[in-house]
Amino acid sequence: MVLLRTIDNLKERPKHEREAVAFWIAIAVVIVLLIGWGIFFFRSLAVTNLQPVTEAYTDAVAEAQAKQEEAQKSLDTTGWVSNSAQPAAAAGAVTPDQIQIIQEENVEATPQTDSESTIDESAATTLEQSIQ
Repeated sequence: MVLLRTIDNLKERPKHEREAVAFWIAIAVVIVLLIGWGIFFFRSLAVTNLQPVTEAYTDAVAEAQAKQEEAQKSLDTTGWVSNSAQPAAAAGAVTPDQIQIIQEENVEATPQTDSESTIDESAATTLEQSIQ
């Protein structure tokens, strides 16, 4: 009854007062909805068990680290990466040590004629210039 009387009183008031009352009623409804949503949302977070997700993540990280270490050992044994702390090696650039190893392997692998030697030297010079 009080609510109906209040509504009748609002009908008699000017439009700007009715709009102000409607605005504050809308704000109150939104606040009630947000409080209700927050209660249910945070309660569901507290109930949810995140342990299986954390274990799966930890297992995936450990597996990725093992693969990375295996790849690093593989690179170290082939001689392609001499010092992993070098920024050039980390960025994937060819280091002077790698150029020297490649040149030594090429010299030991096959005997070269003068024309082949000139080509290899020009390739090495090009690689050295690209590094700098």
